Amino acid sequence: IFFRALHRHSFSMNSASGQRKLTVGVVALAAIPLAVWLIRRSAGSKVELHEYQKDFLDSMAEAQGLGGPGPALQVIVDKAMSDDGVQKAIFNDVHCVHCGSVAPPVWIKDRKGKKEPYTLALSAPAVAFLNAELLPRVEKVGEPPKKQVVPGPLRADMHKAARCCIDWAIKNYGTYHCVCLKNEKLR
Repeated sequence: IFFRALHRHSFSMNSASGQRKLTVGVVALAAIPLAVWLIRRSAGSKVELHEYQKDFLDSMAEAQGLGGPGPALQVIVDKAMSDDGVQKAIFNDVHCVHCGSVAPPVWIKDRKGKKEPYTLALSAPAVAFLNAELLPRVEKVGEPPKKQVVPGPLRADMHKAARCCIDWAIKNYGTYHCVCLKNEKLR
C-alpha cells in the first residue's frame, strides 16, 4: 500500500526533479533493511579459542566444504543441540586434549595457551545454546591432582562451551590435519 501510494504520488508530481528525489528516497528506504541484515550476518559472534581449535575448525571446514570456521563450529554445535547423548558426552566429561598429562601432538602443543577472539558466523539458536548453563564445576582432585567434574551448579560461558565442543570433536573424530575423521563426517 505504501509503495502504491508513493507510485501514485510520483506520477502527480509536475517536475522531473521531484520525481527523481522521490524515487531515490524510496530506493534508499528499501535498502535499509537489506543493509541491516547484511551487517548482522557478517558480524558473527566473537568466540575465544586456542589457536589449535581455530586450526581444527579451518581444517574441518576445508575437508567438508563448509565455507569457514563458523559453519564448522555450527555443525558441531548442531550435533550437540540435536543429540542428548552427544551433549552429555561434551559437557559431562573433561576433554583435555592440550594439557601435558595427555602428551598432546605438536599441532596442539605448539598452538595452545593464549586464547584469541575470533568472529564466527553462528545461528541465533547456536549462540543461545552456547550461552546456556551447560558447564559443570571442574576441579583438580586426587593425588596426583587430575581435573574432574565435581558436584555443583552448572555455569554459563559461551567461549568455554565452544571450546568444549571443539575439544570433544578433536577427541572423538580425530584431526583434519590428516583428513582422517575415522571415515565419518559430523554432518
